[in-house]
Amino acid sequence: KTQTYCERPSGSVSEARKIYITDLENQNRQRRKRLVTILSEALKDSDAFTCGKSWSSPVISKPRDIFDPSFAYMVENTYHKLSLIRGMTQDPEKEIVSILTEQEGSSLFLDTVPHPEATKEVLDYIEIQGSQSKQVYLNDLVGRYSAIPYGWPDWEVVLIIARLTLRNDLALLASSTVHLSKKEAIPYLTKKNEWKKIKVEIRQRIS
Repeated sequence: KTQTYCERPSGSVSEARKIYITDLENQNRQRRKRLVTILSEALKDSDAFTCGKSWSSPVISKPRDIFDPSFAYMVENTYHKLSLIRGMTQDPEKEIVSILTEQEGSSLFLDTVPHPEATKEVLDYIEIQGSQSKQVYLNDLVGRYSAIPYGWPDWEVVLIIARLTLRNDLALLASSTVHLSKKEAIPYLTKKNEWKKIKVEIRQRIS
């Protein structure tokens, strides 16, 4: 309230009033400093809990020494498969187009995929669901792998599907029945509102 009063337009004011307002602002700054100091000391001496357990940092000289490591611990222990995604793609839509317009036998087709463990997780899940005659849609995959214990970015999940499609491990179907070519799949994979229309299944290989 004091700060608001000091900032309120007052038109022409006397020199005495200017001095009064300046004094109020100085008092306010001192109050803020005292509050920050009191709260910082209280937080440093407080008990911290994360993931339902008591937690302490080996070195606590400021509040951030509690918050930053405890939040990191919470994320790591809640999303313990988050580390399977190493790095994020800067322009995922552009990357999807690049992947699905590659030719078989190109360097991208032959190179090792990023996030190999995450890719195996996704491929194994789709294969298990298919063996149980369960349908898998792209939107459901994104929802599954963005939740606990994964926490993967939505677009990284779609990129995994695009790379597996390029390698002919997966087939993509629109409206559950229409098989899409790689290029035909691009507008479906690059628009979020289309993900729910794409069925994903293991591609049947001819021996």
